[in-house]
Amino acid sequence: MEIPSINLIKSHGSVNWKREGDKVIVSNMVYDNPMIVPPTGYEEQETFINNYFHDMLRIFQIELDKPQSVLIVVGFSFQDKHIAKMVKRALQNRELIVYIFVYKGDGKNIIDNLEVTDIPPNLKLMLIDNIFSAEYIKSENETKLTLDNLSELLSNPDVQIDIEDEKDEN
Repeated sequence: MEIPSINLIKSHGSVNWKREGDKVIVSNMVYDNPMIVPPTGYEEQETFINNYFHDMLRIFQIELDKPQSVLIVVGFSFQDKHIAKMVKRALQNRELIVYIFVYKGDGKNIIDNLEVTDIPPNLKLMLIDNIFSAEYIKSENETKLTLDNLSELLSNPDVQIDIEDEKDEN
């Protein structure tokens, strides 16, 4: 029996990672000099020069190819061409479902960055504005988005974006 698991992949590093020799230290604090790949336009080269990030992206690709995988993307616009290519190729795996959380008006840019001409049925763009409606808010400062209601949210057609509607608005 396979145990369901979640892999959190931070393709640009994290403010709570630091390098100590050949090791990466993950902490619950923010470091002054974190281990990150800055958005310079040369991310592909910088990422692949650094073996740690290369290994992380290799694991990412392997996970995307597994049957019945789910990719949830938050706060990523796919401007990194090497990662966009990985996801575009992985969309050929019809058992993979990709949920990309976007703000209204950003869906077309993300599709353009992915260079997808026909949107496959396993690619779902989720409108962030609708997620934080009264149904998902516990209080003003606390979001009630939990694993228990995540499945319900992801299957809710009211939070899915129709890219054709976005194109018509522009």
